[in-house]
Amino acid sequence: MIKKNVKEEKGIIYWLILTFLLGFMSISPFYKALFNGNSTDFEGPLFGSFIWGAICLFLISVYIFNNKEAFANKGFFGLVVMIIPLSYWVSFLLEPASYHSAKVSVMISLLYTIFYLVGLLLSSRSQYSNIISNIVMFTGYLIVLFGIVNWFGFINYKDAVFNERITSVFQYPNSYAALLLGILYSSIYLIISSKNFVVKSLHSLMVLPIMISFLLTFSRGALLVAPVILIGILMLLSVRKQILMLGYLFISGLASLLILNNLTSYQGNLVKNGFNQQEFLQSLMILLLAVFINAAIIILIEWIISKKQWLNFQGIKYQLIVPGAIILLSFSVLIGVDVIKPLLPSKLQERVDSISLNQSSAFSRNTFYSDSFELSKDYPFFGTGGGGWSALYEKYQSFPYISRQAHSFYMQYINEVGYVGFVFFLVFILSIIYLYIRFFLKNNESAVSSSLIFFIVGISLLTHSVLDFDMSFVYLGILLFLCLGCMTAVSVEDSFIRLPWFDKSVVYRYCYGSLLVIGSFVLLFVSIGFYKANNLYAQTLITLNNSKNYNEISNTLDSALELQPFHPQYNLLKIDLLTQLYNQTKDEQFFEQAKETISNIKKKEANNPLILQREFAQYYNKNDLDKALSTALQGIDASVWNIGFYEKAIVVSSQLWENSRLKNDQQAMAVYWNQALKLYNQVLEKANNLTQLPQGIEVDRAFYVTPTIAYEIGKNYYIIGDYQQASQILYRGVSEKLDQPIHKFTARWYIASLLKMNTTDQNMYQKLLEKYPEEKDEINKLLSSSF
Repeated sequence: MIKKNVKEEKGIIYWLILTFLLGFMSISPFYKALFNGNSTDFEGPLFGSFIWGAICLFLISVYIFNNKEAFANKGFFGLVVMIIPLSYWVSFLLEPASYHSAKVSVMISLLYTIFYLVGLLLSSRSQYSNIISNIVMFTGYLIVLFGIVNWFGFINYKDAVFNERITSVFQYPNSYAALLLGILYSSIYLIISSKNFVVKSLHSLMVLPIMISFLLTFSRGALLVAPVILIGILMLLSVRKQILMLGYLFISGLASLLILNNLTSYQGNLVKNGFNQQEFLQSLMILLLAVFINAAIIILIEWIISKKQWLNFQGIKYQLIVPGAIILLSFSVLIGVDVIKPLLPSKLQERVDSISLNQSSAFSRNTFYSDSFELSKDYPFFGTGGGGWSALYEKYQSFPYISRQAHSFYMQYINEVGYVGFVFFLVFILSIIYLYIRFFLKNNESAVSSSLIFFIVGISLLTHSVLDFDMSFVYLGILLFLCLGCMTAVSVEDSFIRLPWFDKSVVYRYCYGSLLVIGSFVLLFVSIGFYKANNLYAQTLITLNNSKNYNEISNTLDSALELQPFHPQYNLLKIDLLTQLYNQTKDEQFFEQAKETISNIKKKEANNPLILQREFAQYYNKNDLDKALSTALQGIDASVWNIGFYEKAIVVSSQLWENSRLKNDQQAMAVYWNQALKLYNQVLEKANNLTQLPQGIEVDRAFYVTPTIAYEIGKNYYIIGDYQQASQILYRGVSEKLDQPIHKFTARWYIASLLKMNTTDQNMYQKLLEKYPEEKDEINKLLSSSF
């Protein structure tokens, strides 16, 4: 059982940290939930959060110095959590796939550690964990209400409603659905566990808006994991609370379904026809009426059952009855789904109908996981560093999709820190969950009820993250680690783990606190550099739009590069500016500066296709064809479905073959001709593989034999006298529109190859001559030429 709480005085530092927590958790979601998108578009708020995290870390260190009981029973966990940023730091040191992204990920992991420590140190007593659980619920409710007001058009936050799916602050409905599951189950639990009817009433008013928001995300993954999470929660509750939770979910779900069509119709009309006051008032009144009726029913039930004691079964064997019944019911629903579907609103029916392993989203996710696993085989121990999937997925992808997220937090984690780091993380998470469940089942539920909120929210995020990239929203990662810290804090009070040296040693407390002080200053210094560089880059973009003066533009850009010399986007802009100046002035110093910039950034971002494209252009424009070919082949290796690199490599191989032919260098001719044919056959094979994809699967990047590829290979076949092959390959690049120079050249050689075989394509020939009469002479020149 829980030991009787001793009176504990909290100083100003404690309340400063709590105030910081409330402010941070209330404000940070509204900056795209601190999404880590490996792009400058998202970095400003993220870097700002690092600064606030450093300040919080310093406050934590002061709290540790001033509080002798800070590490009571939990000093060991304060040390173990450091393995998480340490694993990212090790991967960062071992030649990461993206230096910049790996460095940012180290900072993010430190931020997670800071909030874990906040939960660990500040929720050691039930009354204090109750404060943090209230903060979690308050900020969750804030996000829900923000989404609702955006749905009705009060506010137009970017992509808060995306394709008639509610996303609130996340701009991505699936991750929002993961949070909603945790908040929904938590709000109902607080209703059935609280003895205060004012508290019950407040939470009951939020149940329907949360349920409505969850349904309006139309998240198939969340619909699939919702019963799994629910069963895990119910197994910890008494039978009475299980039945009440299920009853309130059923009532709220039914009420939500009854008004869902009205809300979706309103949003559709809002998008198509703009704001209509009558429709707005009607939909708003329907929602408010449903909210109050739903809350009234819940409170009425709570009032009735408070007067009676019923279904008061005790013991684990009884607690398993309802979860077991849900499992059986789930199988029944799956069997009878065709009977239930007609009862659902039309848009929800469509989403349910599309839940299939052959559906494009499921197929894509399975592909992401498979490709992610292939990536992990090459970096098994310590991974690729943070952002590894984003940097390398084009190298491992099975078909040409675009996804900088692996759509599974766990697979992405393995990619970034390897199996060594992942095993540490998994053991850490599972240990906390085990200790908490053990603690919860051993103690009186009413005495520890507020702490279950941390378990519910944490397990919701961890479960849904199997199917999506929820943790790429750093706000959700912070929320998860805050909950884990709180779960650790309350459970270790009654834990079998006893490590006195970690818990009571003054030396350990001061050494640990000193480490945090040093860490806070290092984090603050680095974070300010990140943040300042991001602002300078933003200023550069503004100047670029308003001025053509290179010196004005380069001043802020160079300052940003001094702070972040290996930021890929800063360097790409610098390269592009220098290349433009060289093209305009032909001043070799600009060319050399661009070359040096490419060389420096390539050392840290060797797999970045955009950098390889710039390097190729430099070599090609200087007619350094061998190096241009080498760079194009590197591009193919880094981005296996990027047809642009295949095209570049074939063009350069063809030119090198032609140069060797003119020199009568037979050996070099064979090398370059074989290289071009090998690449052409790879394109054919890959293009054919795309035809084998399941029906309905769309590719994000076209991959086919382009007119340029057909022209280069077909032309060379013509030169060596294989007119049959030449005509067949050139035909792939022929376009009747003839709206580009390459179409004209391809048609010219195509017609000539046919005429060499005493045949022609009369229709194409006429269209070519109608648009370009001079082509008749060009074709005759080809026919009379000897190569």
